[in-house]
Amino acid sequence: MKTKMFIIVLSGLVTGAITGCDTNGEKKMERACENVEEAKEDLREAEMKYAEEWEKFRAEQRDMITRNESSINEYRDRTKTDKDFKTRYDTKINELEDRNNKMRTRLDEYDQEDKEKRRSRWDEFKREFNHDMEELGASLKDLGKDNVK
Repeated sequence: MKTKMFIIVLSGLVTGAITGCDTNGEKKMERACENVEEAKEDLREAEMKYAEEWEKFRAEQRDMITRNESSINEYRDRTKTDKDFKTRYDTKINELEDRNNKMRTRLDEYDQEDKEKRRSRWDEFKREFNHDMEELGASLKDLGKDNVK
């Protein structure tokens, strides 16, 4: 009788333990799946935010490059009518135009880089690009100040 009772109790405990383990395992698996889905959603949101920020940055910088081109063209027009200005500033205008073209190329090439590489370098690229654009803009403004007689 004791043996039968022991076997019944033992089998009940084993059954309960197995059922409990499966339930805990299933719950853990469900939570893990939920965490994976949340992480995927967070990644999608981060990528969308990055894409929006990138498009805004690119549009602003392209606009700035276009304004630089306009300033360079104004200086080029002046070199056609003012020979003294041409002599003094033609080389500098060519250098500024080359720098502006290189900035456009950098912007376009960065857009074509691998997503993962872009994400890891985004802050660095943005900081350096803004710095270089500010220097170029300052050089264009300084060129205009130098020719005031």
